[in-house]
Amino acid sequence: MKKLSLVSFAIFVSFCVYGKFTYDPSTGTIVDEVNGWTFKATLKNTDELYLDGTGCSYSRETPCSLDLTEITDADGKTYKAVSFKVLPAAAKPYLTEFVAPDCQKIEGEHCFNSCTELLTVELNENVTYIAGWAFYNCTKLETFIPRTLNVNYLYGSTFRECTSLAGSFDMPNCIKISTMAFSGCAKIESVSAANVTDVGESSFSGCSRLSNVSFPKITSIANSAFSRCASLSNESLDGLLHKSIKQLGSNAIDNQEWLFSECSAITGPVVWDFPSLTTNVVAKGMFNNCTSLKEVRFVTDVARIKDRAFRDIASGASIYMPLTAPAVY
Repeated sequence: MKKLSLVSFAIFVSFCVYGKFTYDPSTGTIVDEVNGWTFKATLKNTDELYLDGTGCSYSRETPCSLDLTEITDADGKTYKAVSFKVLPAAAKPYLTEFVAPDCQKIEGEHCFNSCTELLTVELNENVTYIAGWAFYNCTKLETFIPRTLNVNYLYGSTFRECTSLAGSFDMPNCIKISTMAFSGCAKIESVSAANVTDVGESSFSGCSRLSNVSFPKITSIANSAFSRCASLSNESLDGLLHKSIKQLGSNAIDNQEWLFSECSAITGPVVWDFPSLTTNVVAKGMFNNCTSLKEVRFVTDVARIKDRAFRDIASGASIYMPLTAPAVY
């Protein structure tokens, strides 16, 4: 067995000192004296604590874990932290782990924004709300539990630039994925959302390993939503571009662009058959640099094909135009 040096053992211990929280009803605070945490807590029902962010503090300058598993008062009664809002700014450079097995809501925008040492997040299996920008720029975040999120909306930039976050997510109740929600998550491989209808601008931009997307009720895809998704499969594209799609790109015709640009795994055929499309335009750069795309077929007429829509697709690719010639520019 390999021996730990005194230095490496000290580093190991610094990451693994776990305390427990004591709740004081008279002050409305929970305190972990071992690790230097203090949070203001509002008691609702009989044992549910809402950590609203006021009066929170962290008094160390060392790598730290925030573990809300065990909260008791002086009499030994146990409590559950069901909602979390604000992490002390002083803790953001040091936080390595957030464990809150009863927490169903992350209610504060930017709550863990730029916690660049954060490796692990464990929440309740029935997560119903995560605020926008909550985990933005958590570049080392690898373990996120649960992977089924029971949210109605995934707000803007929730996981943006979580460049180490891999694997899959399922959001069965979600109806909208907002702007840049997963942008820059280069290792995410699969996302499913059975009821999502709207995917926001750049929501998956730069998800270079994303191959499987399942949004069977999708009706609106915003600008750059899947740009630079180099692994996006033909099956996923076919599922997104179904006959009931209503919106491809911005509402403004002159500002529709880059929806699937640089999706280099797509081979086609792409079938343009969208009788319900509100703005019947092939967006600027829509399939720009889709270097494996070999065939495009227009079934329904299209009013315009904008510049760079099919630039740098596969050499020798075939594009079968609609009966009524569109404006091309």
